[in-house]
Amino acid sequence: MQLYALDKSSLILASHAARDQSYVCPECHGLVRKRGGERRQTHFYHVRRPASCRQHGKSLAHLQIQLHLKSLIPRLSLEKKFPDRIADACWDEQKIVFEVQCSPLSLQEAKSRNEDYLKQGFTPVWILHDRRYNRMRLSPAEAYLRTHTATFFTDGRSFYDQFDVCQNSRRVFRGPKIGVDLTKPLKKPLESLFSRAWSLSFQGDLFHRTGKKELVYLKKIERRYRRARRWIQWKEAYKFLLYRLLESCT
Repeated sequence: MQLYALDKSSLILASHAARDQSYVCPECHGLVRKRGGERRQTHFYHVRRPASCRQHGKSLAHLQIQLHLKSLIPRLSLEKKFPDRIADACWDEQKIVFEVQCSPLSLQEAKSRNEDYLKQGFTPVWILHDRRYNRMRLSPAEAYLRTHTATFFTDGRSFYDQFDVCQNSRRVFRGPKIGVDLTKPLKKPLESLFSRAWSLSFQGDLFHRTGKKELVYLKKIERRYRRARRWIQWKEAYKFLLYRLLESCT
């Protein structure tokens, strides 16, 4: 599914398109047409199935997250074209690109997207749907994205962050979900005091809720948790301490 197509040289939203007219996919340049209605999200479909096109492979959940972002930040541009890339959502004033991910992703593709947007002067912010991500096992791509600005999305239509401990591609500890406000970016230097080192933070996330002393404490939790032989016995104790820590910072 895709929301936008080209009408000559201009982008047109699926809800504004005519059903009896053909349009052009901005990525693969194949012909697309409009479909959808009262019981189905209005979108464009490819007349002929493309060999490779990211727009064609987008799920309904992907589109819904894009539209939800747009409702929160009206200034966002959806399907913003970059050299060799089409961003899911772009916030030009803040130089932020939101990349929505609901499907499996290779490590090479994750790195490539980050590098491409950074070259254009934009900070990529990943939104990972927790139907696929934030599970016990981490793919190489998710392990990589943990060290970059990323947030999770739940079907409850909310974005959240969390403190977790990962070891050998497994998430061995997962703290409480804490809500994140993506409409309020906080650009400030962030120290790499535990396994995450982000260049951008948002109101409500772990970096915003904790000061330097608390971040040092989280680093200690991470180290001790990894060394604990009977980590299952420590799990509830660490979770209790983490709840208390976050409560004291709000």
